[in-house]
Amino acid sequence: MGHDAGGGSVIRIVVEPEQFTGDRLILTPEQEHYLFRVMRMKPKTSFEAILSGTQIVHCVTTQNSHLAQCVDVRPVCGNPRVFLAQALLKKDLFSEIVERGTEAGICRFYPLVTQRTIVREISEAKWQRWHTIAKEATEQSQRILVPEISQPVSLQALFDIKIPHKVMLDPQGRNIWDWVNDRTPTRRFECLLTVGPEGGFSEFERQQMLKHGFEAVSLGSYVYRAKNAGVFAAALLEAWQGSSAATPKESEAYSQLAQDGDDF
Repeated sequence: MGHDAGGGSVIRIVVEPEQFTGDRLILTPEQEHYLFRVMRMKPKTSFEAILSGTQIVHCVTTQNSHLAQCVDVRPVCGNPRVFLAQALLKKDLFSEIVERGTEAGICRFYPLVTQRTIVREISEAKWQRWHTIAKEATEQSQRILVPEISQPVSLQALFDIKIPHKVMLDPQGRNIWDWVNDRTPTRRFECLLTVGPEGGFSEFERQQMLKHGFEAVSLGSYVYRAKNAGVFAAALLEAWQGSSAATPKESEAYSQLAQDGDDF
């Protein structure tokens, strides 16, 4: 669970479809503890329940602490989607990447195994822990989509993923601001960011990625730790996408849809 106490924002929790029965939401023991013990909510207090990427349900607590009343539902329109393929790092730094990346708006993580990757496997327990971190970071950051986390993938597997824009973060690449200035921010923008391990991608991997349509893009003249590079790039793309509203025609279409239902 998470909440920014300083902003006065409505508390959000992530829920599953099976928790709803009619116009009631059945809270899990963890959610009940968070709302009533941690956040000290009283009956008739409002909060929002997120059905990841689809709906936001306005709820009100009741005298029965494990039940909430559903007041209204807002559909969620399509948002820009940024994916991150991040080489696995030592010391479970991937946990930090999941947390910060979720806050930066990444919608899916691909743990990546490369030639220089030291960590090459993850346990089921660690994978489940990453999912818990992503869920809590979604609530904390007021996001509406809990990102997915795939099982570890090879570089070859990324070549088969159908995403319009594929970027390899590389200190020798084109500056990211020059790269985005050649594009128009829209709600349907999709981009896959890839970050290598400590020491970066091998030259063979770099050439293979360029051959398969990846563009080499840098974050400027400085070198960032591998655990930070992808998150920084995602945050920049999020700011860029939000800097220009969707075209009137695109906004109208989405409105109608809503009505219808270390170094690198």
